[in-house]
Amino acid sequence: MDVRIRWKAVTRSRAVEEHLARRLRFAIGRFADRVTAVRAWLEDVNGPRGGVDKRCAIEVDGALGRRRAEVRDADLYVAVDRAAGAVGRLLARAADLRRTHA
Repeated sequence: MDVRIRWKAVTRSRAVEEHLARRLRFAIGRFADRVTAVRAWLEDVNGPRGGVDKRCAIEVDGALGRRRAEVRDADLYVAVDRAAGAVGRLLARAADLRRTHA
């Protein structure tokens, strides 16, 4: 799964990239054959002031349409976990709807 990551005001980190890839494989792996593109945005919204300012947005395109989840948290790893989980649930819901309307 090819994941395009955009970094904004956050130091690029191999550890965060690997964490994101691992969480996405877990969250959307069963839909991999229906996913054509995955994009992620990692951002420190207010710079060095701290607070709930780490943002992770994940957008997935494919046979189930475009799904997007965005989460803010004080910890970038937590934001990644929650956003990946949310986009996985969105894909599951879309697959269920397709199944019931087919």
